[in-house]
Amino acid sequence: PHAGARLSIVDMDDYEIAAGTTKLFDVSEDKATIFEVPVGVTVQTPSFMFQTFEVKPYVDVTLRGRFGDTESSYTLEGSSTIAGFAKTDDYDVSGSFVGDLKVGYMSTYKNLNLGMSYGLSAGDAGRQNHAIEATMRVDF
Repeated sequence: PHAGARLSIVDMDDYEIAAGTTKLFDVSEDKATIFEVPVGVTVQTPSFMFQTFEVKPYVDVTLRGRFGDTESSYTLEGSSTIAGFAKTDDYDVSGSFVGDLKVGYMSTYKNLNLGMSYGLSAGDAGRQNHAIEATMRVDF
């Protein structure tokens, strides 16, 4: 089992929207402070030998609750070209809950470690993240 805590402070810059050299809008973003608490478990199956490598398959499941500024807003204001226009929209920065699943293996031969894994993250904000990771490590 594993548990932890993370703090992320995301400072989003303000920017302009232009058409050619004509400035149309100024966009103001908020700063977001997000606190995350991941809790999970890693299960390793029994290792086996392949050629000269000892192979250790694993599965990791983690649930991450997020608190703080998980939602934010931006303000769109018209420049002198579109004077008087202003609109504020809310959006989801990170979601309040994310689940992670990672399936992979680590193989070892003397001081050489090779591994590969596939990861899937999905949360309440409708986002999904897929990742394939290859690892090579030499221990000294």
